[in-house]
Amino acid sequence: MIIYKTTNTVNGKIYIGKDKKNNSNYLGSGMILSSAIKKYGRDFFIKDIIEECSTEAQLNEREKYWIDLHRSYDRNIGYNIARGGD
Repeated sequence: MIIYKTTNTVNGKIYIGKDKKNNSNYLGSGMILSSAIKKYGRDFFIKDIIEECSTEAQLNEREKYWIDLHRSYDRNIGYNIARGGD
């Protein structure tokens, strides 16, 4: 189980997400991120693992932490809509 950061290499905007299965092809979800991937193309997004978690509770807690730390809910910074954890 991981927390990851997807970065748009064109504009620098980020998305913080969690993945229980660590699917390397998964960049994230949500209408705003999906629209950006469609607009810029998948090749302009990179995904980095920023933390590994051992429990689902920890995964939820740490997703909230990283979203708050990076302020990826701010439209000028990122693509997250929610503050995470659910």
